[in-house]
Amino acid sequence: MVKKELVAEIADRMNIDKETAGLFFQTFQDVVYDTLNSGEDILIVNMMRMEIVLRDGRSYYDLSAKANAWAPPRYNLVIRPIGKLKDSIKSQKVSTYEAKKLRKHSRSED
Repeated sequence: MVKKELVAEIADRMNIDKETAGLFFQTFQDVVYDTLNSGEDILIVNMMRMEIVLRDGRSYYDLSAKANAWAPPRYNLVIRPIGKLKDSIKSQKVSTYEAKKLRKHSRSED
């Protein structure tokens, strides 16, 4: 689902016009952006935790340069499902097609 569809769904469920729903959604995005960039985590109970974490620098082998290289430390956004969202994800059945893709992918890594 893309932003336009999310806004339309919010408008429909709240029985408001799309413009008001769009303003709500934009404000929500701005608050999330500002909060995370200030170094504060966000916890939405029964849904998710969002946080910016520092990933350590690491060395790796660069195949194109055929030499060891260094990846500097960087910040990553981590979103962890919790509560009802986590439970709903765990309860979803994996389709036969997806299971075959996963098995094929895991064999190619061996």
